[in-house]
Amino acid sequence: MTDEEDKLLRSVALQNASAVLQARQRAEQELLATKEALREREELLRAMFAQASAGIALASLDGSFIEANQRMCEIFGHERDELLQTDFDAITHPDDRARTRERIDQLLAGDIPTLSYEKRYVRRDGSVMWASVGVNVIRDARGEPLRFVAVVEDITHRHEALEVLRDEARILELLHTTGASISANLDLQSLVRDGRRDHAERSEVRGVLL
Repeated sequence: MTDEEDKLLRSVALQNASAVLQARQRAEQELLATKEALREREELLRAMFAQASAGIALASLDGSFIEANQRMCEIFGHERDELLQTDFDAITHPDDRARTRERIDQLLAGDIPTLSYEKRYVRRDGSVMWASVGVNVIRDARGEPLRFVAVVEDITHRHEALEVLRDEARILELLHTTGASISANLDLQSLVRDGRRDHAERSEVRGVLL
């Protein structure tokens, strides 16, 4: 090998090494940028999770709580550690459990993409509350379900207001029915009185003529 060829090979090797080094540096910079973006995104999600006005919880496939924000704890009246020791089925109103399980099975089977409905829960103090619930499934790359994400909004006041309106509507309907009945009776009594008066007048006329 001549000196020229040796120098050429060395130059090519140095260029390759430089290119590899630069590519490695770019890859490391991109990796650092990706890690930073993921960190910022995680911080944002944590802030949204903690400060959300609705209750948000992460649950295993059997419904056990894995994580819950402060609003979720407030809705059900539990301390966070206490809530994480229970599951959604345990705090669901007994009359709504069968319907809830049926819908969860549909969600897991992929029959429905997401679950959104209203149901009753039982708070720690035993009181019953109504909630608007949204449930999604987190799946792996193969589409297998891993866990649930649930968003719960307390709508008890809305249901109480609707119940008051229903009661008022029933009262108005009853008053209307009662009033109509009384009016009909009064009209009947008037007809009876008018009939008796006409009969009496006709009797008097008949007496005079005779």
